[in-house]
Amino acid sequence: MRKFRHFAVGMKANGSKISRIAKPTTTDAYTLQWYGKYRFQNPKWYDVFLADGRVIRDTEVQVEI
Repeated sequence: MRKFRHFAVGMKANGSKISRIAKPTTTDAYTLQWYGKYRFQNPKWYDVFLADGRVIRDTEVQVEI
């Protein structure tokens, strides 16, 4: 069974509000292709920016109800 993660800007998560969701800038999040370059599409995770200044991965988000 799949684990779906649903979250959006403005939702409460990890004790703060989500202010921005963006693709990561490091190459660790992307897959190295057979031709030796990174493909900057479909990253393994997204960066989630919280209102209190923290930046976490989307795999670490705990949405508060």
